[in-house]
Amino acid sequence: MGVLILVSGFSSFSWGEKLSIGVSIAPLCSLVQEVGKDKVEIFQLIPNGADPHTYEPRPSDVRKIEEGQAFFLVGLGLDFFLEEIIKNVAEGKPIFYLYQGINLIKEGEGANPHIWLSLPNAQIMVKNISQALSTLDPENSAYYERNAGEYIQKLAELDHWFREKVQNLRQRSFVAQHPAWDYLARDYNLELKGVIEKSPGKEPSPRELKNLIEEMRKEDIRVIFAEPQLNQKIAQVLAQETNAQVVLLDPLGYFPEKPYFELMRENLNKILEAME
Repeated sequence: MGVLILVSGFSSFSWGEKLSIGVSIAPLCSLVQEVGKDKVEIFQLIPNGADPHTYEPRPSDVRKIEEGQAFFLVGLGLDFFLEEIIKNVAEGKPIFYLYQGINLIKEGEGANPHIWLSLPNAQIMVKNISQALSTLDPENSAYYERNAGEYIQKLAELDHWFREKVQNLRQRSFVAQHPAWDYLARDYNLELKGVIEKSPGKEPSPRELKNLIEEMRKEDIRVIFAEPQLNQKIAQVLAQETNAQVVLLDPLGYFPEKPYFELMRENLNKILEAME
């Protein structure tokens, strides 16, 4: 099985100096930039600060897609609306999904799409990006492979650092605002005990909220990881009822102002501070 899933027909392009690559979210933009560097021109399809689950594309987004040469998406339902637009207005141009080769966490009838919030997963995604860019631009494949190898080493070092730190945590359980941190919890044997918004933008029912409060009290859970892109009202209510603290972890960051590596390092440091 190939490392990448390629949909829409692939056809040869007349490349300019740089590949014009459309990428769905900021963390993926950062990963593609690290591999492609000066050989790629990236345009971000879901703006910084927007929730990819609920974002509605604008006419300007469609115009960008028409001009793009290839596209990199998470897949797994996170950015499915972009897939439909690309197929309609950029027919024949390749879409690369970056989840291939990752051990996915089941979620309902599908899989949890927040694959990039795992340093081991990100290393696989970087390999996928390298292979995709090499497919598009074979003459520079060695360049992409070298950049990918260097960045994977950097991610592996951060992963190793956190694995050592996390062994000394006094707390290992937390509640999350929405199911963004399942892969990270699996990586480091942390326990995700509950989720406030099980579906994007859907607040818990009174019964669900009551059950979550009871679970937090029973398990003495003192940490709630919320997100800056979402309303933290319910998280604050939970914190008041359970004497927990609300800690903001950012699953998306900003491109190019906050690269993926800096985003993850900041999140990992916040986790250590909250759970030590």
